[in-house]
Amino acid sequence: MSLFDTPPSPTASPNERNRLVIVEEFRRQAVDLIPGEKLSIPVAARRFGVYAKTPREWVEKYRPATTPPCVEQERRRLREGNRQLRMARDVVGKAAIDSAQPPS
Repeated sequence: MSLFDTPPSPTASPNERNRLVIVEEFRRQAVDLIPGEKLSIPVAARRFGVYAKTPREWVEKYRPATTPPCVEQERRRLREGNRQLRMARDVVGKAAIDSAQPPS
């Protein structure tokens, strides 16, 4: 398997000529290797010779979401709880500021 597609044409802009085009098959195989070899995203990026964010983007694109429904329900419950706690914190903070100011 080749890592790169054929390079852009000679009439392409300088940025396009210098840019390497990575084939989709390589991306998919790289995504499979990351958990298989227990690689972190930064380590995988160094191994594949790409920017650190690139393997993360590949994983988001090619790895299907396999979160069980019970985990999604728990996440929603926790997010709602966090939202309520933030609102309560804001109310307490405003009350503390109001009580610290001298009466007019």
